[in-house]
Amino acid sequence: MKLYSKYDPDQYKFRHDANNLKGVHDAELALKRLYIECASAAEKKETLLAKLDYLIKHGAEDTKAFNGAEYKSIIKLEAYDLHKQIENGSLSF
Repeated sequence: MKLYSKYDPDQYKFRHDANNLKGVHDAELALKRLYIECASAAEKKETLLAKLDYLIKHGAEDTKAFNGAEYKSIIKLEAYDLHKQIENGSLSF
């Protein structure tokens, strides 16, 4: 939950350079979604790994994302990285 709270994609909405920050917005939105998905599936290691497998395969969508394909790509990439870290023990469960 600490990582979830770290990101605030809404902070970019009203900046004068908001157009230039759409990618940052989508990245933070994707990370926020990924971390809440992980938190909700963290009951058991196997459940979390299954959730990460699903996200790696299917990604996720959010209507708030400016670029849906990029958002989905970030979810898949970060889910893969987390899965790998849990599997190799560099991220403890």
